[in-house]
Amino acid sequence: MTETTSSPTRMPRAERRVQLMDVARAVFAEQGYAGAAMDEIAARAQVSKPVLYQHFSGKHELFLALLDGEVTELDRRLTAAIGGTGDNRMRAHGTVHAVFAYMDTPERSHRLIFESGAEHDPEVQRRVEAVRESIAAQITRILSTDTVVEGVLAQVVARGVVEMVLGGPRPRGPPSHSPGHRGGRRAGAVARPRGHPGPPRRGPTPPLRPRVNGARVRSFPRTPSRRLAADR
Repeated sequence: MTETTSSPTRMPRAERRVQLMDVARAVFAEQGYAGAAMDEIAARAQVSKPVLYQHFSGKHELFLALLDGEVTELDRRLTAAIGGTGDNRMRAHGTVHAVFAYMDTPERSHRLIFESGAEHDPEVQRRVEAVRESIAAQITRILSTDTVVEGVLAQVVARGVVEMVLGGPRPRGPPSHSPGHRGGRRAGAVARPRGHPGPPRRGPTPPLRPRVNGARVRSFPRTPSRRLAADR
């Protein structure tokens, strides 16, 4: 007995490609790169594997196509947060909020960037690095214009801010313990405008232990009377 399968509903090629990518995005987000299989993607899309391979030559090409869309969306959100206000403190908080708002989408498609298991793939690294460079360049321009940080130092600080925000964000755990929350406070500090006094300094540091002949000792030398009393 020959097994028959119902032929998939015919769609325009562009529409079919979008549908396949939507299904594949969910599979990659759920199972990561290694766990995702073209068989399952085709089955969920209710198409045959030859139809899937008409649009994508393999899993790697399909994943990179999805990743391109995700990094473009993340870059759009971060650019909007940076350019949406002239207040640097609001820019810092807005940037962190944009990252976690992106991660909070029901599709959980942020996992394609941060948790896919393919982070060591050169093509994946190149795409993610492009987002980091784009945001770092915007922050560098802001720092050079609005703060006392300029030149190479502005580039270093900007890159540090990007790493704090994008280096390892996770949606789990209380906000006070999340890397992005800490990054928002630190980013607000480096984005302080010119002339801003900054937070108050802590109290004076305790005095250092005394030194004798260049070596630090545990206590002050005893007076002669104390030595005599100790020797009795």
